[in-house]
Amino acid sequence: MSSAFDTIDRHILLNILKNIIKEDEQRIIRYLLSNTELSIKVKGSSNTESFKSNIGTPQGDSLSPVLLIVYLEHALKNIRKIETLYTQNTLELAYADDVDFVSTIDFVDVETSKKELADFRLC
Repeated sequence: MSSAFDTIDRHILLNILKNIIKEDEQRIIRYLLSNTELSIKVKGSSNTESFKSNIGTPQGDSLSPVLLIVYLEHALKNIRKIETLYTQNTLELAYADDVDFVSTIDFVDVETSKKELADFRLC
């Protein structure tokens, strides 16, 4: 999985949160994610002009890891629905932004998993 914080689709995240948290809390998170401005600093040079970003979550606050976990769990829930990938012999190990799939069967449909994660911009 690539830089998960930077790839979160905010619209998908906000739709997921609609079913989990109250409207006031949604508004606070929407505010946190709005008007995000970034600048790039390359070693030995000054910062570039700032630009707006509409993907990802800000890093460095205490809420962003929780938002990432909610987003990742929703993506993994979609993968779990695929019966050919998850039999009772398949185990999913997830920690922070790292996920591994362990199986005792000979075949796991990795391409389907990658496609599902790609739908959420997680790989």
